[in-house]
Amino acid sequence: NATFRDSVAALYGVTVQTGASFRDLLGSSEETERLTGIVDRALAGESFTVEMELGDPACGRSLFTILLAPLRDENGALKGAAFSAQDITELKRTQAVLQISETGMRTIIESSSDGFEIVDKNGIVRFVNPKVEALFGRPAKQLMGATFGFPIEEKKTTELEIPRPD
Repeated sequence: NATFRDSVAALYGVTVQTGASFRDLLGSSEETERLTGIVDRALAGESFTVEMELGDPACGRSLFTILLAPLRDENGALKGAAFSAQDITELKRTQAVLQISETGMRTIIESSSDGFEIVDKNGIVRFVNPKVEALFGRPAKQLMGATFGFPIEEKKTTELEIPRPD
C-alpha cells in the first residue's frame, strides 16, 4: 500500500516494486536477514510481535513495533503472512524523557525535609517519602496501599494532628 511504500522510501531511500523481497529491496545485510527471518516465522504459522530498529543510517533509523500473523484460507491452509508496523520512535523518546524527569523529581521529593504523600481520589496512599515515614512512625510499606484516613477536600488546606505510636 502507499503507506508501506512511503515508509520504505523514507527509511531506505528505495522504491518498492510489487512482488519484491526484502533482499531485492535492501540487498544482503544483517537487517535483511532479520526481516526475512521474522516473515519466515509468520509463514510457518506463528503469530507474534517484535520491536525492531529499521532503516538505512544515511536516511535515519526508526523503532517499530511489528505484528506478524499467518494468513490462512477458508480451509485453514496457510497461504501467506500479514504484518502491521507502527513507528514508536517518538513514543520511546518521550518515555525516556519522562523517566528521567520522574527520576529527578523522585530524588528531590525523597531527599526533602518536608513530608510528601500522594493519595489517590479514593483516599488510598500511593506514595510517601522518608519524612512521612518519620512523621507517622511507620515504614512506607505499611502506609502505601492503606486508606489515608483523613477527609480530603480539593483546594482546601486541612491541619492534621498525627498520633505517633511511640
